[in-house]
Amino acid sequence: MLSHHGHGSRPGIYAHAAAATLPVAPELRTELARLRACGLAQVRNSDSPLTVPEAARIIELFRSVYGDTYPLSELSSPERLVEKTRAGHWHSFIIFDSPESMLPIAHAGLAALAPGEFELGKLVVSPADQGKGLSRLATAQRLEFLEGLAAQGLVSVVTSEALTSHTRSQRNLDRVGFLPNGFLFDVYNDYFSRGSRETVLSTALVVGPAVRGHRKLYIPERLAPLIRTVAAIHGAERSVSQDGLPQQGLEHAGELSVDLSDRDTFGGAYVSVKGWVSQDELRGACIANPDLEGALFVSVTVDVSHPAACRQLEFLSESGFVFGCHLLGHSVDSVVMQRAQPSLATSVRGVQLHSPVSRELLAMIRLVEGF
Repeated sequence: MLSHHGHGSRPGIYAHAAAATLPVAPELRTELARLRACGLAQVRNSDSPLTVPEAARIIELFRSVYGDTYPLSELSSPERLVEKTRAGHWHSFIIFDSPESMLPIAHAGLAALAPGEFELGKLVVSPADQGKGLSRLATAQRLEFLEGLAAQGLVSVVTSEALTSHTRSQRNLDRVGFLPNGFLFDVYNDYFSRGSRETVLSTALVVGPAVRGHRKLYIPERLAPLIRTVAAIHGAERSVSQDGLPQQGLEHAGELSVDLSDRDTFGGAYVSVKGWVSQDELRGACIANPDLEGALFVSVTVDVSHPAACRQLEFLSESGFVFGCHLLGHSVDSVVMQRAQPSLATSVRGVQLHSPVSRELLAMIRLVEGF
């Protein structure tokens, strides 16, 4: 089954934590409690939705820092941002300047990707208030919120991202317990790098026990060292098998979806594969698909908990796709494979990694993939 839909199928960038108590420094908890008592630290979501004027002020805050072309669909209009919070897909964490004016000076997003799985969205601080520790406070806001959900068993994986050219972002994630699980492509056509390819460090915080438990995955032997390495980094146990069931003669009941919503902004196309999907269907979706024209890279997420995955990953490797990251999910594990257009090969930015674990993982990926 082939479908086209929006941003929800994008793999995101991932990292994991170990316990229901997330790493928030005591002094940050104290300061947040003070700000909340004054009404200066608030969250807007389906329980307390944004108003249109509030959403407009948040968008203006982003524009004051990043300009008019910030590539995030939630910020395309105040109404769109309000809709996302009302639907429960987006949480806005806001720090205001004073009880009198109540102007947002810091904002951090939290996206609900799936039951139990969340992604830390972009954080922004007004130019006049940078250097005051508001980034750490805004991150602490989100972690405290997730801590409350985790205590109810409602959080398994928290994900985030950091550009490999931004060691400060990597250091901030490392400080609160995020760990690497791969590297992805991102392209900003009219924004950060004016069309150059940017490598993204994929990181995650694993909270739920289901992610850390044992799981059998269907992976080609060539990729098995990478899968075992990522699982070990996150304290998980994964066994690898190549003994998938034959696809020939079986009714194809799998799901194949294509997300083109970010093609014009980020330059990427995202494909999601679950279950029995034939090689012809896979080729038609992520290689010979005329809708991919204009995409600077294609990212394919494969459910490797399914026996069909081994053959699908082999086909992608033979078609020029390389390993991106291993996503340890609540109910299934996934592997992201990616292929960039040749036009990007001359514009790759330098990779600077803060964590020794990240450097070791990148070295292994380069060894396995031969680049």
